[in-house]
Amino acid sequence: MFRMQPRLSIHIKLFISILLIVIVSFSIISLTALFSLTALLKEMFPQELPENLNRFHWEIILRSTLFSILPGLFLSFGLAYFSACRFAGALDERDSVIGAKGEEIEALNVRIQEMNELLEKKVLERSSDQRMRRERLETILTSMVEGVLVTDSENRIVLFNPAAQRIFDLVPHRAKSQPIEHLCEMGGFHTLLKYIREFRTGGGTANGCRVEIEARGKKLKASILPFRDEAGAFAGLVMSFRDITVEAETDRMKTDFIATVSHELKTPLTSIKGALQFIMAKAKWLTVTETELLSVCLRNTNRLIRLINDILDISKIEAGRMELVFRPLSASKLIIYAVEEIKGFAMSRNITLINNVGAGMPLIYGDHDRLIQVLTNLLSNAVKFSPVGKAVMLDARAEGNYLSVSVADRGKAIRLADREKLFKRFQQLESTVSGDRGGTGLGLAICKEIIEWHHGHIYHKEGAAGGNVFTFTVPICAEQQKQSPTVET
Repeated sequence: MFRMQPRLSIHIKLFISILLIVIVSFSIISLTALFSLTALLKEMFPQELPENLNRFHWEIILRSTLFSILPGLFLSFGLAYFSACRFAGALDERDSVIGAKGEEIEALNVRIQEMNELLEKKVLERSSDQRMRRERLETILTSMVEGVLVTDSENRIVLFNPAAQRIFDLVPHRAKSQPIEHLCEMGGFHTLLKYIREFRTGGGTANGCRVEIEARGKKLKASILPFRDEAGAFAGLVMSFRDITVEAETDRMKTDFIATVSHELKTPLTSIKGALQFIMAKAKWLTVTETELLSVCLRNTNRLIRLINDILDISKIEAGRMELVFRPLSASKLIIYAVEEIKGFAMSRNITLINNVGAGMPLIYGDHDRLIQVLTNLLSNAVKFSPVGKAVMLDARAEGNYLSVSVADRGKAIRLADREKLFKRFQQLESTVSGDRGGTGLGLAICKEIIEWHHGHIYHKEGAAGGNVFTFTVPICAEQQKQSPTVET
């Protein structure tokens, strides 16, 4: 704190100080002059002077001293006053500047103190918030069933939760800062190395990848996601692992059970179907009501057989036991055969089947029965979802090494929300024409698996004039490609 002294006090102190200095100075000068005069008289009159002359001598000295001191005093007062005024003005100006600066510094100190208090408060709040977030993250990671493992830009382990510790059999103080490649090699997770190295070298997709791996007798579903810094450079990986060993075993047991039950049901249903067909062959001895009842029984028996066949097919696909016989096939003949199978169903709904596939299509390489199954499934769906009196069209064209086959209907376009579940198992869409939700919901899922076993692709898109178009691709026969390098598209 800076405080200004009163101006009067400053003047008095300056005046007295200067006055004392001047008086002392003149006193010293006067005494010096007096002693000098005395010494001079003694030199001039070395013998002792008469008493009268000696008294006169001292009177002269005293008068000279008085006459020298009195003007000195007046002069001292004048010089002291003049100097005091000059110095006091300068000191007043200095004090005013110092006072103003002092007030500014005092105000600045107050503001700095307020800012310090606010900063300390913010720091405490931020520290508390960071601590709460860290504790929340630790709680989430600790309670997760999935194992989570995080690496830095050098692929060194920086974070893992207890689930990951159990999956990888980690020792906490040894695992920290260890390269993830070393962990994978020691733990037998060699499948992960390819994806880890791919992401580190800039490969892979920004959305990461999901893979299933087996190691140490466990089956794991892994999700690997890279993250990058502000410059877009690789900054590390976030990996999550879920142990699906029990789930996989349960699914296997379920699949085996369904396959066994379906197989056991198929035999008696086949016998029932044969018996019904034999009885209906003798329809001339049956009444109209009996014939209708037997037709209903036969129709439902066929439906049950189709259902069981679909379940057996999906079970074989899940178990990896689907047997395919690949050989060169005529795409035109396959499509004609499939159209003939669906023709009766289409006529019952007054739907016209239009085959735009010519006879000059290249040979394809695949399994005859399974490709017929795909075609008939797509055609039956197109017929079921088409309005009465409309047409279903088939087209095919060569696209590079593949033949693309399309089935288009004129029904209502499938909603966007339903398109995501088209090729999933046990997903059924209601027919906009009849409101029927018949079927097992396995048809398109089986078609997808069959086409993928043929190294092809199946997809849906909305038709240019409305309706839906389902397209699948199958490879063109290699022998024909060698004979005919250019294929008409």
